[in-house]
Amino acid sequence: MDTVDDLTNATENVSAAPEKKRFKRGMKVAVGVAAVLGLTLGSSMVAYGVYYEDRVLPAVTLQGKDISGMKQAEVEKLIADTSAGKELVFEVGSEKIQAKYEELGITTDVAATVDSVFSANQTLWNRFIAYFAPRDLMIVKKVDEAKLNQFADGLEEKLAKPRQNAKLEYDAEVGEFKAIPGVTGEVVDKADLLTQVKAKLATLDEAPVKAKIVSQEPDVTDEQVNAYKTKAVELANLKLAFFEGNYDIEVPVAKKATLLSFTDADGKTVEPHYDEAKVHKYVMDLSVETNSLPEPALHNVNSKGAVVQVATEGKPGWNVNNAEAVANQTVEALKAGKEFRGEFTYDKVPQPVETRLIADGAEGLAYQAAPGERWIDINLSNLTMTAYEGSTPVYHTNQIVPGAPETPTITGKFAVYLKYNVQDMRGTNIDGSPYLTKGVPWVTYFHGGYAIHGAPWRAYFGLGHSAGGSHGCVNTPSVHAKFIYDWSQMGDPVVVHY
Repeated sequence: MDTVDDLTNATENVSAAPEKKRFKRGMKVAVGVAAVLGLTLGSSMVAYGVYYEDRVLPAVTLQGKDISGMKQAEVEKLIADTSAGKELVFEVGSEKIQAKYEELGITTDVAATVDSVFSANQTLWNRFIAYFAPRDLMIVKKVDEAKLNQFADGLEEKLAKPRQNAKLEYDAEVGEFKAIPGVTGEVVDKADLLTQVKAKLATLDEAPVKAKIVSQEPDVTDEQVNAYKTKAVELANLKLAFFEGNYDIEVPVAKKATLLSFTDADGKTVEPHYDEAKVHKYVMDLSVETNSLPEPALHNVNSKGAVVQVATEGKPGWNVNNAEAVANQTVEALKAGKEFRGEFTYDKVPQPVETRLIADGAEGLAYQAAPGERWIDINLSNLTMTAYEGSTPVYHTNQIVPGAPETPTITGKFAVYLKYNVQDMRGTNIDGSPYLTKGVPWVTYFHGGYAIHGAPWRAYFGLGHSAGGSHGCVNTPSVHAKFIYDWSQMGDPVVVHY
């Protein structure tokens, strides 16, 4: 029995051993597959997390557009493209008005928008749950309330009964300040307008913004402006003067009135005051007006370079050297409501010296001409007329008749400016009666109505034959007048002297 039992037990043991080995091998395979799956899934999760580290997470829209997977540069471009040229429509009564964001003071905050888009990317957990937590974002906008209010002021111009603040004006034509009464009227509710604009920017609603119209009294009353008028008159009458080295320049009330300001930066009437920029500019401009340019001296020199005559002395110029200081002092005085007298001081500017070459031998002539320069000498003492080129006489006559004692020929240095080969001459005699001389030949004018011309009606010329005289012109036989007419050129000097 013992042997059989042992044999039986041995058989049982032999059959059970392979079964246990097969179970262990299955467990190992299962664990291996699970490990591979885990590694694969873990790698995918890591790759997913890395991919979305600098990209927009899934299920994110911006201004209604899916931006999942975009990088920051792409988001910024989308923001710029979406914001470009955007407008809002406003209803004011029955009128609709379109306005671009720039006009309304609306700006896009790109940085804040990008921050809101990528704020969830900071943690892996947020990246993994993004599919289950969709986000619908709007582009972040900022509103400049002051600019929107300016736009609202423009809308008020469309109203049937706009409100008007009382205001102060200076009427330059009549030289007085005028108070313009205020008017109670309609205005746009600016607080409501701001609320509506912000609401539009937070949604995709494109319906017009309906301006709320309310009645309102003027902010600036008639009483205030009448008080301002009194103040303006007081300021404009403050004594203001500037000493320019010889005398005081008194600034008139009308000018001071233009240097006053009655409004603030928004155009609202405020207490009158001197405008610092206007005052400063006025004083600086005035200082320039008081400057004087130097007048050059002219020295006639001969061919050797020696000065033979100071033809023109010239004079120095003067430039203000303390304009900025005087301007600042003026501003401070007027700001304090005080009278002011400024004193300009000057730097002397020496006059330059110019030289003019004259012809050799011209030193003793009535006109020191340049070499070859054409000029006409009329000597009323010996009744001669000579045409010169430089210092060389090219034509001479002692047959002239100048003006009578009652109508003398003008003396001085002049120039040929007009010529006629024939002309009817009219004028007035010394007794007031008119005269007319037809067909006067070879007329060469050198100053006003004074001319050299032929006088065929005269029988005698020269010394001893000039008692009758002319009306001021230089009469000469036609042959001499024709030479002067033909030879002379416009601008040639004519020197008449005793």
